[in-house]
Amino acid sequence: MTAMGFELITERLKLRPFALDDVDALHRQWTEPGVRRFLWDDEIIARETVEEVVRSSRDSFAAKGYGLWVLEYKDESGVIGFCGFRDSDAVDEREGSIELLYGLSERWWGQGLAAEAAQAVVRYGFERCGFKRILAITDAPNTASVRVMEKAGMRFVKRDLHHNLDSIFYILTVEG
Repeated sequence: MTAMGFELITERLKLRPFALDDVDALHRQWTEPGVRRFLWDDEIIARETVEEVVRSSRDSFAAKGYGLWVLEYKDESGVIGFCGFRDSDAVDEREGSIELLYGLSERWWGQGLAAEAAQAVVRYGFERCGFKRILAITDAPNTASVRVMEKAGMRFVKRDLHHNLDSIFYILTVEG
């Protein structure tokens, strides 16, 4: 299946799998102060790290049918964010091992775009990938991320340490 076969369209957004041409735009986004605070624990990551994530996502789409998508406005080009799945390192039978990730460049915050993308990606995960449950984790202070999880229909599971950080865990199962 080609990358085009994985494209998703929402009311305002086009989601397409990461491409190597996206590395620079993603690196700019992921090193913005507000974005990196929660996404990379405030670390300014190297461009090579972004390239590794992009390659890993492309490999995941090829092997498993899921990975990370860039978000663009439907009628415009230009990366405004990302959303998708990865195999989580927070494996717990109750929580699942597929993790939902998302983020937007700071200038696009507060417009409901992350929630719109998350809803489309979650639907894709259940309908196209046959997931039984999807996990999402955020740093406890990241209340905007919690709102995205809730708008995607997820429910609170627990508050616990993840990567030595105070974290909030949410889950959504195929049953709801």
